[in-house]
Amino acid sequence: MATVNGGRLSEALNVTVRRVQQLVKEGLPQVDRNRYDLGQCYFWYVRYLQKALQRRENVDAQASMEELSLYEKRGKMIPIEAYEKLLIGWVITIRQRLLALPSRLASMLVGLDRRAIHDAIDREVREVLLILSREDFGDNNLTSGTAGGAPTNGRKDPRVLSGSAASKDQ
Repeated sequence: MATVNGGRLSEALNVTVRRVQQLVKEGLPQVDRNRYDLGQCYFWYVRYLQKALQRRENVDAQASMEELSLYEKRGKMIPIEAYEKLLIGWVITIRQRLLALPSRLASMLVGLDRRAIHDAIDREVREVLLILSREDFGDNNLTSGTAGGAPTNGRKDPRVLSGSAASKDQ
């Protein structure tokens, strides 16, 4: 049992002498006045730091939960199921629009030179992208407070990023 004074203990724990005195008030074991068993103090201090870390993690987790709750109350979240349906609708619509391109372009491209073909394809792709930017994507009733999944005219979907209240029913 190696006993040390407060100064040596403070060096061993990498804290100030004043902090050692504060830790004594919090339960740091003392052999005698200003005498400490180094091994016991190390053991106690490790446990003390672990508990402090756990308290900090709990506070952080609670803050995160409160932040999520606030986002939900402000209508800035939608249920994951609704978001998945929204994404699936987008993918299906985009796929359909892209698969329709070859049949629309085939008759238009016959007999055109390379530059004209490029321009025609470019024009059609841009038209599809413009249509998609205004598309409803079949997301009606996925979120409440929207005008039936109103188009966003090329803007990022406000219902997902900062928008309307999520439906509790879904």
